Amino acid sequence: MFEPKFAAARTKTEAIVKIVLAEGAQSQLEIDLRKANFVSITIDSSNHREIKVVLLMVRYFDGENGVQVKLLQLRDLPGEISDHLLKDYVVNVLNHHNLLQKFIEIYSAN
Repeated sequence: MFEPKFAAARTKTEAIVKIVLAEGAQSQLEIDLRKANFVSITIDSSNHREIKVVLLMVRYFDGENGVQVKLLQLRDLPGEISDHLLKDYVVNVLNHHNLLQKFIEIYSAN
């Protein structure tokens, strides 16, 4: 399964993942979300020293592939943030992706 002649250093592999694969996946997600009628959001966060890492997953129905769960956004937010600021962040992400009108549910893993 693994072909030794197709090897790359960590930095090249990281660039391929970030530039090629991630951008392609993000573009496809944007296309899928434009077609979706409804979306739900799962939010999870954890603290790493003075940084809060916030993960947003989006769940939607795709007519060809059924129910899909994809990474919408993963961000580091500085410092301790209040529930109000976290809510504002989620609303801003939904607005950015034109999902606020399609949004029907949120689930928090905290």
